[in-house]
Amino acid sequence: MVNWNTVTEFENKIAEFFGAPYAVAVDSCTHGLELCLKYTGAKVMISQKHTYLSVPMLADKLGIKLHWMSANWVKKYSITINIIDAATLWEAESYINDSFMCLSFQYQKHLSLGRGGMILCPDE
Repeated sequence: MVNWNTVTEFENKIAEFFGAPYAVAVDSCTHGLELCLKYTGAKVMISQKHTYLSVPMLADKLGIKLHWMSANWVKKYSITINIIDAATLWEAESYINDSFMCLSFQYQKHLSLGRGGMILCPDE
């Protein structure tokens, strides 16, 4: 049984750490990105050539155009103007205003929960 008060407290702590107005817990960073793409109605997305396979596969799944990018990236990169894949980011006060930043809690990440993620959001 999920204790929703604990989930809300966890979301609030993560939002506070990153300096984001709100945070929403999700089952994975990729699903967080998918939700953000759907929510914003994105028609085009960017994917790094060296990223987790599920990220570029979202374009096909959602029927949106994919542009490949091969630049070196560290900790985060934008997949649209306001959606950021921040799967490897873990820095206090690093939220980018008015964006949806998706974090990963996969076993190799800074907060290693085995699975899960968070969307840092500009508003409720």
